[in-house]
Amino acid sequence: MTQPSHKYVTNQNPPSPNATNTINSGEAAAAQPALEVERLTVSFGGVTALRDVSLSVAAGERRAIVGPNGAGKSTLFNAIGGQLIPNAGRVSLLGHDVTRAAPSRRTAAGLSRTWQITNLFQSLSVQENVALAVVARSPARRVWWRSMDGYQGIRQRGEELLREWDLWQYRAQRVSELSYGLQRILEIVVALASRPKVLLLDEPTAGLAPSEAARMTRLTCSLPDDMTIVIIEHDMAVAFAVAQTMTVLVDGAVLASGPLDEVRGNTTVIEAYLGEHSVSSG
Repeated sequence: MTQPSHKYVTNQNPPSPNATNTINSGEAAAAQPALEVERLTVSFGGVTALRDVSLSVAAGERRAIVGPNGAGKSTLFNAIGGQLIPNAGRVSLLGHDVTRAAPSRRTAAGLSRTWQITNLFQSLSVQENVALAVVARSPARRVWWRSMDGYQGIRQRGEELLREWDLWQYRAQRVSELSYGLQRILEIVVALASRPKVLLLDEPTAGLAPSEAARMTRLTCSLPDDMTIVIIEHDMAVAFAVAQTMTVLVDGAVLASGPLDEVRGNTTVIEAYLGEHSVSSG
């Protein structure tokens, strides 16, 4: 498999011709987190899945979210993605409060995600899945009576993505006919179709053979540097290979958060989680 070229770029607004060249405005933009979660609490009946969770992810940062089963990792992603509304707390995306915004609004604002269980249209072709993802961010989504084949830009964008990720040869195949590993790659391609600024990856290597997991890790590491990535991962070798920083969740609360070496050396984290997921420092 050839390494993707990543000709595309994440959405960036050009500077205003009337913008003043002040140090303060530049520093404020640089300091603004791409994603911020403040004191998030989510309860289901009498069960508290997240308790006062806070984290701040800088633009271009790679953050791993790890923890045992039932720690609240997927619930956190669902609160960030808009699949559920928290009982308390705040979610901010690129400086905008999206705590109660619909998932579609968050996507339009620059957020995209994958799922722990593959979330693709199994009866449609590879090319059709990507085209639907591209059209979701296009004005063409409102012209439902016209075939997507009539929009050259949508076709070109879909072909570009499939060629970049070496899936062009599978374009006419139904998703149900692909191997599980290829479906996981396709799901990331679909997530990239909206040109996200913040990408959430929910266990991208889950269920993959070691060779497929290694390929997925290389793919994830090669994503553009200006794209913010938050990844849930049980395979600690993958988490340490992809991420720069790590947040450890246990029983719905943040146990530790910081640079990899700092978290790796935290004795409380080792006792609670990393001790059974030993990872070499290389």
